[in-house]
Amino acid sequence: MWKTASHAQWQVLESVKTTAVTTTEVTVLSVDSPQPTGAWITIRWNRFDYIQPAWIEALSEPIWPGSVLLIRPDPEQVRPGTPWPPTYSIAADHVLTWAPQL
Repeated sequence: MWKTASHAQWQVLESVKTTAVTTTEVTVLSVDSPQPTGAWITIRWNRFDYIQPAWIEALSEPIWPGSVLLIRPDPEQVRPGTPWPPTYSIAADHVLTWAPQL
C-alpha cells in the first residue's frame, strides 16, 4: 500500500512539473527544529546540488528527511547573478506537491 501511495505522489509531482509555472525540486535532508508554525530544515537544490538551511512554513501534511518537494522558487530570494541567501524561506503556498524519495 505504501509503495502504491508513493508511486501516486510521484505521478502527481511529474504532472505538476509540466505546468507553465517555474518549478524546481528540493530534497529535505534533515528536519532540524520543528516548530508550531513550520520547521528549520536542511535542503538540497537537486538541479544545482547545493545544500543550505531553510525555514519551511507548516504544511497540511508532515514531511520527513528524504521528501522531495516541488516548489515555485521565490525570485526575491534566488536570482541569476546574485549570491544565494544564507537561509532560504519556503512559503507553504510555494510547495506545489511532494513525494517520498525513491
